[in-house]
Amino acid sequence: MTTRVRHVAVAAGIAGVLFVSACSNDTETYKVKTEKFIEDAEMGEANDTSFSDATCDEPESIDVGTTYTCTAVAEDGSTWDFDAEIDGENSFVVTDGTKRE
Repeated sequence: MTTRVRHVAVAAGIAGVLFVSACSNDTETYKVKTEKFIEDAEMGEANDTSFSDATCDEPESIDVGTTYTCTAVAEDGSTWDFDAEIDGENSFVVTDGTKRE
């Protein structure tokens, strides 16, 4: 039996970019905002599921180009891995969602 892993790239227009509030711009803010973003309904719709229990690594810095990873649980109980990148001042993009085998 072969299990196929589904890779989904989330385009910026679909729900891939979020701007972080300028009032607090630190690594913890990016972590928390990305977790909330992954649990948002639009991210689930882009991947034909919904997500809960999102957990992200705290980025090492807030510099543009800094990458960090996240995980979340889909409605079917599967775990998904996401890549995130700080792509501008006060913003990040979630670029990939991969369902674990």
